[in-house]
Amino acid sequence: MDSESYKTCTKCGGDKPLGCFSKDKNRRDGLSPWCKQCKSTTDKAYQRKHKVAIAAKKKQYALKNKEQIAKYKSEYQQRNKDKIAEYKKQYQDKHREDIAKKKKVHYLANREYCLEKSSQYRQAHKEEMKGYLSDYYKRNKTQLSIGNAERYQKNKQKYAARNKKYYYEHLEQARARSKKYSEENKEKITAIRKAYSNTENGRSVRKAAQSKYKALRRNAKTVERVDVEGILKRDGYICQQCRRKTRPDYHVNHPLYPHADHIVPLSKGGEHSKRNMQCLCRLCNITKNNIGVGDQLRMFG
Repeated sequence: MDSESYKTCTKCGGDKPLGCFSKDKNRRDGLSPWCKQCKSTTDKAYQRKHKVAIAAKKKQYALKNKEQIAKYKSEYQQRNKDKIAEYKKQYQDKHREDIAKKKKVHYLANREYCLEKSSQYRQAHKEEMKGYLSDYYKRNKTQLSIGNAERYQKNKQKYAARNKKYYYEHLEQARARSKKYSEENKEKITAIRKAYSNTENGRSVRKAAQSKYKALRRNAKTVERVDVEGILKRDGYICQQCRRKTRPDYHVNHPLYPHADHIVPLSKGGEHSKRNMQCLCRLCNITKNNIGVGDQLRMFG
């Protein structure tokens, strides 16, 4: 055995290569008398035994040298920016689930504190946050849209109730905001409404609104929102009087163009509801006029 490349550990008494010993400039040979394994075991045992005392000493030192430590940390972070960012990324990818669980537990235990800190940070970094969020949204627009749509579908009723509650609690602000937006985006809103009114759903909503408006003007007893297209589809576009098939693609003046008719006319005290409506062809509806003969109401919901 070459004595120059080996050394005896004074702790465990074993002969080990020089690489197993830590450097110590205070020793004649420049190496620690204990091997790395023995020193590590001894240090760990000491730390476990004097855990409280070590923590108190560290805290005392940190308070005494606060500025120096902060300066050193700042300089180190500037020198090793890329290295630290890469390490953080690797660590987060490796422990993603654990980090999420810890964050959730901490948030639930300290909810008010977290919300207060978050609010203070947003106020102090308003412009910075605005720019960051804008850039983040642009980079992840597709993923965010998909995630938001899925989350909304899963929690539809919850979101609807929350939005309704918020709206009525902030009614004046909502109206003012809506009025301001309408004034600033008149052309845009007009174009969107026009495009929507030409869709099938838009036409159905418009017809329902017109039907409800007429009923209100005639002082109908019961007024509910009635989908006119839904009434026609319910009856299969069959005229309930002459039993002929109507066609919505006919001209509005064609005898077989479908009409949504009130069985008991509104002028005779009939209600504006699904059960008091039926599909009639234009010819039968004109012939019937408002001479309601007390037909039995359709038993639909």
